[in-house]
Amino acid sequence: MSKALILAHRILWYDDKWYRLCGYVAPALLATLGATCVLSWSNNWDVPGQSQADWIKPQTPAQVLEEAHALRDRAAFDPVALNTLRGRADVGDPVAQFDLASLYDTGLNLSKNFGGDMPTAMHYYYALAQRGDMTSEYRYGFNLVYGKGVPADPGQGIPWIVKSANGNYIPAMRTLATIYRSGTGVAANPQISLEWTQKAADAGDHLAQAEIGDAFWFGAPPYPKDPAKAVEWFLKAAADPKQVEARWWLGVAYHDGTGVQIDQTQAMNWFRQAAELGDVRAAAQLGIGYFEGKPPYTADNAQAFKWLKFAANSPKESVAQRDLGLMYFAGRGTPADLNQAKSWLQQASTNGDPVARDLLARMSTLK
Repeated sequence: MSKALILAHRILWYDDKWYRLCGYVAPALLATLGATCVLSWSNNWDVPGQSQADWIKPQTPAQVLEEAHALRDRAAFDPVALNTLRGRADVGDPVAQFDLASLYDTGLNLSKNFGGDMPTAMHYYYALAQRGDMTSEYRYGFNLVYGKGVPADPGQGIPWIVKSANGNYIPAMRTLATIYRSGTGVAANPQISLEWTQKAADAGDHLAQAEIGDAFWFGAPPYPKDPAKAVEWFLKAAADPKQVEARWWLGVAYHDGTGVQIDQTQAMNWFRQAAELGDVRAAAQLGIGYFEGKPPYTADNAQAFKWLKFAANSPKESVAQRDLGLMYFAGRGTPADLNQAKSWLQQASTNGDPVARDLLARMSTLK
């Protein structure tokens, strides 16, 4: 069989010019193809951290953004990464420009070990703001309005914040509300302030929702006093697990039956959540409730002392200070201590509690 193949090859080689052409060209083509494959594989494996599967599968926008932000984080302490980031920014890469601006922006404090450079940050913010980037419009305007690392210029800064807010960027809406409430660079206008607060609340901002709740609770024009509406907005705001103010007012609403039916169990639940987030008013309500043991509370000296001690540090919580003094006097939840009792009762009296004043007068006869 092999001899027959050799014979056929010789006949075709001398008698068929196309067969001879293939014989010359095919090896060259195969060699070129092989070299191309080798180079492609070699280039792929030279990319640090990138597998062959990554090379075949294109990256999603989220992956590209994550990689870009990782470069920014390295640039805070790695000069090579910083030069790479600068190079990308200088050729117009918008993600690199924003990352570089935010890295240099001292107000964002992305890296305490990286020296800020507000003029550089503002340079890149301005480049992006001109291209319609809402976050950069806001940061550029905010820094100008409040003079963050650059001379304050509200007249130049406010239009950029307005432009960002009109693009539904929530921090810009909130800032405009603050600007018109305080009269920074404009005439103070509570109504316009509430209009921007309402826009932010409608966009889902929990802080703004709590402020709209306040407006309905107290009746801040153009909002009528409407506790039921206030409760609706407070409940929306409370979807944020860290929104303290809404939790406090929900506790008050259920405790007093304002805008809702009285429900002391609900009130206690909201007060507890607010207290655990650091609200001294709610802590006082919990402490007093446990001290007095009125339903739905049960008398609990340990819980009463814990929350009263926390709340009593506020000069506004004179009742908590008075009850804490009584706990020290009677040794409830803590060892009896007459000096501590008098000290807390004195603070409560100074802060306007008449019961504490009377108790101190009686104690003055004790030795």
